[in-house]
Amino acid sequence: MDVFLKTLKESLVITSFIWGMMLLVEYFVVQTKYKFVEDLSKNSVVQIILAGLLGIIPGCLGTFFAVTLYTHEVFNFSALTTVMIATSGDEAYAMLAMVPDKFIQINVILFVVAIVTGFLLNLIFKNKTFVRLSENHLKYHGVGNQCFCFEKDEFKQHWKNLTFERAILVLAFFLLVIFEAAGELGPKQWYFRYSLLLVFLFGLFVVVTVPEHFLQKHVWEHTVKRHLLRIFLWTFGVLFFFEIVLPYFNITPQQVQRLSEHYYYLLLLIAVLFGIIPESGPNLIFVIMFAKGLLPMSILIGNSVSQDGHGSLPLLAESGKSYLYMKLINIFVGFLVGVIMHYFGF
Repeated sequence: MDVFLKTLKESLVITSFIWGMMLLVEYFVVQTKYKFVEDLSKNSVVQIILAGLLGIIPGCLGTFFAVTLYTHEVFNFSALTTVMIATSGDEAYAMLAMVPDKFIQINVILFVVAIVTGFLLNLIFKNKTFVRLSENHLKYHGVGNQCFCFEKDEFKQHWKNLTFERAILVLAFFLLVIFEAAGELGPKQWYFRYSLLLVFLFGLFVVVTVPEHFLQKHVWEHTVKRHLLRIFLWTFGVLFFFEIVLPYFNITPQQVQRLSEHYYYLLLLIAVLFGIIPESGPNLIFVIMFAKGLLPMSILIGNSVSQDGHGSLPLLAESGKSYLYMKLINIFVGFLVGVIMHYFGF
């Protein structure tokens, strides 16, 4: 029961954050009349560089945002793979705390590997994506049916004729704001708390102020009915599975050290394959081993390249094909980079 409740809470936090980020994207592109989306979606170079920068942001917030852009066909597949290579998930915080002298070096290496891989992939895939969009997916409604996010003249009218959908959405975001402000939802680190709180406050602002058209078409039909339940079920299912299975695999530091000394390539393969797990916790073992001097940096880099923290969970829910292709590439690149770094003595 404890595992169930822990996983349920974590899944709700992740899903709620993703939801808030989706609203942010919807709101922004509608307010800017899709100019930002059109410009960015046509510029692969900017996409890849931006993806690399989002990836090296500690935690999964940058990758969640990048996945949202990808599922709306703003980022292409090359940019998606770039952000997943660059990210270390929550392990980045552990690196900063345990090996601050190596933190910048590790992230510079990940950023360079991600950017180089992204540009190479762009030669192959161009602006290719592997997602199928519904006909109202970030759809701009044209001149004849302008879609505005904030209309002062109609604000009072929305609340005089309060709909069921608006009432539910306002209540949901209001509760998220209250619980997060009280420190009852996400991780205790200030970065996570304030990031989540800002996203939830923005979500509350959106559902309170937007006109009925935006609320129904963009918020309710698109984000809630199309995405929310599926993302939550995938997130909960994957996290719960690994919470049950992983305790049966008990790997000690001594075992890892012996493997590192005598079976480097086997350990590198294990570290890279650990990156398949769409969760940050299990991969923390490689940060700890590196901090204790039991692993070379090349093993940690190989794991960091292949793992995405929680960032890939919404991608798994939205596009299994994209997830599979991305993971295969990341595993290959992670192993290759580990071999190259080991050759040069890292």
